Amino acid sequence: MKFIFSESGWAFFERMAYRGVIGLFYDSTLTGLLAYLIFFAVIGFAIIGVISMLKWLFTRKKKKKYY
Repeated sequence: MKFIFSESGWAFFERMAYRGVIGLFYDSTLTGLLAYLIFFAVIGFAIIGVISMLKWLFTRKKKKKYY
């Protein structure tokens, strides 16, 4: 697996040598499975984070001010 950030002439030929991409470029079945595993793990953690943030926003108790 490899991250490719630039689009120079050599990077274009390097990118064309890979079989697929989902943010990570992969060139074999094993690295493709690992790329999809990493991708879905990041998506899963993002969904868990959004759910927990929304739960915290809507269920927090407001602090009482004592004078």
